[in-house]
Amino acid sequence: IYAQNYDTCKEFIALLPDRFRAFIHRNIKDHFIGGEIALKSINKSIGLQKILEYYGKPNLETIAIGDSKNDIEILKTAKLGICMGNGCDEAKEVADFITKPIQECGIAHALQSLHILD
Repeated sequence: IYAQNYDTCKEFIALLPDRFRAFIHRNIKDHFIGGEIALKSINKSIGLQKILEYYGKPNLETIAIGDSKNDIEILKTAKLGICMGNGCDEAKEVADFITKPIQECGIAHALQSLHILD
């Protein structure tokens, strides 16, 4: 969803059938208002679990990196949940580690902090 203002997003979301959930992302600094729509029965955590099951590695140590409400489930499911420094408060609350904002190479910073990337 992309809109000129927050209220337009909220009005659109209110029209969705009950089987859907939606997230609105507001970045006041960059004047960005957008969102995502998905079935309530699907989220990124379920996707991660399906991949691990497919490869027969249900206990594999995993890392998830996210920044918004639609990342909360996967941040909690992964062995290590990393939230971007510019992420929403709800994602930061469930993350194990908060890295720098995306504009400051936050992903690289997180991977360097974990000694995955030199």
